[in-house]
Amino acid sequence: MKAIFFIRHHNDYDSLAPVADGWARAAPDNEAIIYVSTPALKWKKDVRTALLRDTPRVTFVDLWQIAGAGEYSMLERAWQNNLPDDRLQRRVLELTTEMRIAPGYDRKLSRWLERQAPDIVAFDWWDVPKRRKPFDHFGYQTTIDWTQAHSVPLVSLPHGLFVYWPKTACAIRWKMSCDAIFVENEIRRRMFIEGGHAPEQIAACGAPRYDVGWIERIASALARGHEKTQPKRRDGEVRIVFFGKRAAYYYDFDEQLEWLRHLADHPAVRLTIQPHPRGQKLKSLRALAGHPHIEIDARTPASLLIRGADMVSTLTSSVMVEGVMTGREILYPRYLTSVETPFDNKGACVAIDRIEDTHAAIDRYLAGERIPKRAYEEFLKEIVFAGKGPHPIARIVERMSSLARHKRCERPMHSAKSSVGAN
Repeated sequence: MKAIFFIRHHNDYDSLAPVADGWARAAPDNEAIIYVSTPALKWKKDVRTALLRDTPRVTFVDLWQIAGAGEYSMLERAWQNNLPDDRLQRRVLELTTEMRIAPGYDRKLSRWLERQAPDIVAFDWWDVPKRRKPFDHFGYQTTIDWTQAHSVPLVSLPHGLFVYWPKTACAIRWKMSCDAIFVENEIRRRMFIEGGHAPEQIAACGAPRYDVGWIERIASALARGHEKTQPKRRDGEVRIVFFGKRAAYYYDFDEQLEWLRHLADHPAVRLTIQPHPRGQKLKSLRALAGHPHIEIDARTPASLLIRGADMVSTLTSSVMVEGVMTGREILYPRYLTSVETPFDNKGACVAIDRIEDTHAAIDRYLAGERIPKRAYEEFLKEIVFAGKGPHPIARIVERMSSLARHKRCERPMHSAKSSVGAN
């Protein structure tokens, strides 16, 4: 069976890539097509792309190929060379792309879908609006119409892992019509059901990004491409990596900087800070530059930073899950945030309630005190793997296969014949 997977952002690629890989490997006649819906995604040299290219029956199609092979090569190169901070050039590229690509694009995409005749379509995590806005991602609305007209199932894959929500968590209601919404755990599933979704529509299968097999493959691939020489470890040293978040309503950025500076003031601490990859500029951390115990590293992959650390710290970044999976202690400055986190609820972290408690927590770590292993295991079991074991990819692929087979049986004969003819 053939599946088409839509991607928009790098963080959604983290969760979509393992499912596409698992789909292609699940059966000898399965095919996976990755459709890149935006010119801004630098996907060709991505490590996840490299892994998928090694998987049989996985192919890639981007909007340039749909619009007309080779006709827009200069525009494509300009997008790939665009730097995140160059907002003026990006706006020029958006305007040019909209004028040259948007007219007639939906018609071309519909013809391409007819030729491919997929058995199922999987979107990344997005409640797709009814109409496409200018400069928005290409093809989602057209594909929704196409799947409905051809009785082809449409599903939404998880967005990494949500590790925070307001303390008064609200129900979730999506407007987009789809056959299944995959979520990471039962907590998220209940939020959708409380929002009015049918229980059978919401599938809690776990977070595919953290499937034990996939995470090791990614880490191995990253290690081959990045050599980071660690300075010689001093006796009694604690290496901590902190993963930043963009400025948000639930924490004070300056207060966070104060805590990081205080943490690094502990004589045993060697602190590496990785800014958030989207929207957090290095200059936002310049107040910490020059501190003898702080290194700001925006280039080394998170997996490698984690493997070189003793403790992993963050406010709400799901990358902390990899820290748990690799046996690192999680350091959580609870007092900085106004949201609820499931790892804190499970006791799967060293929680800091006041800035004054920080150095004492490090001293306890140096003395050998650790969070009980069972707390981390419970967090992984219930929050990351939906209480069903560490192989969410297989569960998602099986549910997708079942949907595709069921819809194929329901499809009117004239629709099935036209799909076969289109191939």
